[in-house]
Amino acid sequence: MSLKRRRHNECTLSYTDYVVELLMDKFKDMFATPKKRALLISHYLGNQGLNSAAFQVTGLYEQKAKRGETNSAKQERINRELFAYTKGLIEKYSPSKRYILSGIRDIPDPETDTTHFTGFVIDTRLRKVYYFDTAGGEYSANDVTTLAIQELAKALRSLGYTFVNETNVGETCQVVPADTFCQTWSAYYTIGRVLDPRFGKSLARHALSTRGNNARKIKELFTVFKKLTSHIPAVILDDLAVEYAKEVAEDDNIPAELKTLDGAQIQRILTAYFSDDSRKNEFVRLVEMPPIEDCERVINGSTLRGLKGIVKVKHSIRGGLRKTRKVRRA
Repeated sequence: MSLKRRRHNECTLSYTDYVVELLMDKFKDMFATPKKRALLISHYLGNQGLNSAAFQVTGLYEQKAKRGETNSAKQERINRELFAYTKGLIEKYSPSKRYILSGIRDIPDPETDTTHFTGFVIDTRLRKVYYFDTAGGEYSANDVTTLAIQELAKALRSLGYTFVNETNVGETCQVVPADTFCQTWSAYYTIGRVLDPRFGKSLARHALSTRGNNARKIKELFTVFKKLTSHIPAVILDDLAVEYAKEVAEDDNIPAELKTLDGAQIQRILTAYFSDDSRKNEFVRLVEMPPIEDCERVINGSTLRGLKGIVKVKHSIRGGLRKTRKVRRA
């Protein structure tokens, strides 16, 4: 696959890459919805052999704006709410659960509706709260979350807990505009932190060691999707099928065979794509493409690599799709 910037800002990609890009975008939205996020994380940990009695996956602390509130009043309120939320989790699930997996959703930008997600894990046995921001603290609106985290670290001492911030401040895992997968990165962190106590530091070291090397960081995102899409719950696959069908319903240049995919086909497509490590360089080029609103996707349908055997195509697909998808950024 090649990336081509044409006079009218068009980006060329294959049908397979188009489908995968779309499914990735819809899949990340599942991690932005608290209940679906909890289901995905719990399902993955269960598939890794972790006893469900050992952990609890909760929703998210979702920051909210209040009309007429000053910045200082907002900061004080969010400081209190975050501590109360964390304290409530500890009181509810300790000591019956060793691990409590949760996260924070920033206040959405009022103009763009963009937001940011971070993750944290409470270890009730060690009495520690582990926190990681894959964006290195760069995207939190007006540093509200950064300041709230600092206050949380102090407040947790009253509960006998230690706060461990595993973020490399100022060094992000998200390096290109199209990497809007903070909700997915943060879920990946909480999962990894539970399965391997060294994971948080290793992810932070990865962010730091790959400074200036976008390709290496994007290849880590490939690994994120490889793991998280390996066993998707049936209900999430059904949701993906519905969202995919809505997205391509009016694309006349998409053949009928690719307009409706069921959950089983989606699982097979994602598994085939992300289990093939030879696609990593191709994936880098896909993620490095300018955002959809800046660069129309034009499909080169001469290859169906990754779809053959999964989708029954009646004839050779050729032609071009010109469509700018409206994608909600996070």
